[in-house]
Amino acid sequence: MENRFDELSFFEKEYEHELIEKDAFETYSINFITLMVINITFLSYYLINAPLYEVFKFSNLSSYIFCSFLLIYILILILVILNFFKFYFSRKTYMKKPFMNQLNKYFQDLKEYDSKNYDSEVKNYLINMYSESATHNSEVNDYRKSIFFEIRGYLFLQFLILFLLFIPFYNIKDGKLDTYNVEIVKGLINGKW
Repeated sequence: MENRFDELSFFEKEYEHELIEKDAFETYSINFITLMVINITFLSYYLINAPLYEVFKFSNLSSYIFCSFLLIYILILILVILNFFKFYFSRKTYMKKPFMNQLNKYFQDLKEYDSKNYDSEVKNYLINMYSESATHNSEVNDYRKSIFFEIRGYLFLQFLILFLLFIPFYNIKDGKLDTYNVEIVKGLINGKW
């Protein structure tokens, strides 16, 4: 029994692999957006609860450190947002195979034109289509992957800055952190509404 290399199935699998990777990028982007929301939530806690008037008077070292970290955070946030725009609004689109009705019409025309070489021509057409599409989609995925590595690095830096931002925030607040009680949770715990 002889194993032969099947070009058509090879390129078809590569084409499908690149489309699966495209779907994975969509999932990753949702995860990154979730991390951004968490990130901005922590920042908003700091900004809402910090006595900003005292902070911007720059009366102590903690105020300088807080503002410095805040500025760094905002710069990184801008880089993350720019990369998200680059990811979503770049002109790099995926190449798809033609719609079935278009393929069917092409194959019917080909059959009328050259019925003798029909099978080999169809195979060559499909191999070329899958090869070009897989190559193009692989380039788009590599481009998107590089953007995601940048975004991931920036998000790590943002979380690190938020962690470091807590130290001057704690000093500015003199160790008195604001806590919030949610009445719904208290009602559920006590069994009363």
